Amino acid sequence: MRQLDFAAQLHPTQVRREIKSLFHLRWDEVSRAELKVFMEQAMLDVVAEQVQADPYERTPGRADWRNGSYTRSFLARYGLIELRVPRARASESPFKKVVGAYRRREPDLDGLIKRIFLGGVSTRDVGGVMEALTGHTVSASTVSAVTAGMEAEVRAFHSRRIPDEYM
Repeated sequence: MRQLDFAAQLHPTQVRREIKSLFHLRWDEVSRAELKVFMEQAMLDVVAEQVQADPYERTPGRADWRNGSYTRSFLARYGLIELRVPRARASESPFKKVVGAYRRREPDLDGLIKRIFLGGVSTRDVGGVMEALTGHTVSASTVSAVTAGMEAEVRAFHSRRIPDEYM
């Protein structure tokens, strides 16, 4: 049986062009597109489970009816994603089941916002840092809302009991 050597069949200039095109590819855009497809398919699966019927299928076991879709923005580490969220008439939003209620950002980004803020960056300037990282800015009020939960953590840290071996 003959083995094919694909690299030997390409001219070295063609190989160089292929490798160069891979380096110029924007991987964050590819990742954002793949995440969008994955999340939208997950929401379609949730709606299919809620409705218990395929689109345009007439069955006696149907539990609900599809009712169009709407768009929702979601900030991921790869940038802002505009998701098409399907609707069902009597069921809750599949966005809640896939992403979580009232979530507009990846949870890791909230942690990143906290770390940037703890690094000494002001609430207004955190938006500029986030824009450099994700391509999308966050408002000062968003930074305040994310870091507001830290007050209890800071208070607990300051009032914790220090073992005698460290005193």
